[in-house]
Amino acid sequence: MEGDESDAKLYIKASCSICLGGRREGCFSNCPYCDVSRQTYIEASFNEVKDILGSTLKQSAKRELISYLKKDD
Repeated sequence: MEGDESDAKLYIKASCSICLGGRREGCFSNCPYCDVSRQTYIEASFNEVKDILGSTLKQSAKRELISYLKKDD
């Protein structure tokens, strides 16, 4: 890979794993790790995303993704 692309980070917004999306009570009623909708950002490295996509996408989805990425070049 060129430059620092292998260090690039991708994020998704998901239910908070600390307060369990608001299901934990007590001190977690004002959880400092998530927003008011009980969502938090999870970071994934480029290699993790690559591995997950490679093992979970069907062949047709892989071809579509490859075609899409080639358009940017």
